[in-house]
Amino acid sequence: DSSTSRGLGDVYKRQLRQDRFSPLHDWQQALLIFAVSGGYADKVEADDLNDFSSQLFSWFITKEPALTETLKTGRKLDDDTRAALHAALTAFAEAL
Repeated sequence: DSSTSRGLGDVYKRQLRQDRFSPLHDWQQALLIFAVSGGYADKVEADDLNDFSSQLFSWFITKEPALTETLKTGRKLDDDTRAALHAALTAFAEAL
């Protein structure tokens, strides 16, 4: 419904808001969109979105370096990469 759409749009806007002097890299933006649209940030309070993002990026860099490098290429995600992203995001969400 429209209220859900507006709410999801607000989450996207908050998640992708960038500091003036420390913009997000393309791979970080893609990962955030994937995480938010996949429901992995549903339980995160609005005030905690920045912490969520920082933890997400750190977790992917340390725990999923190959997947992070794949995201950095900017290429279209194939089915295997999407499945790996879902699995990694599930593990990340469970670790929170």
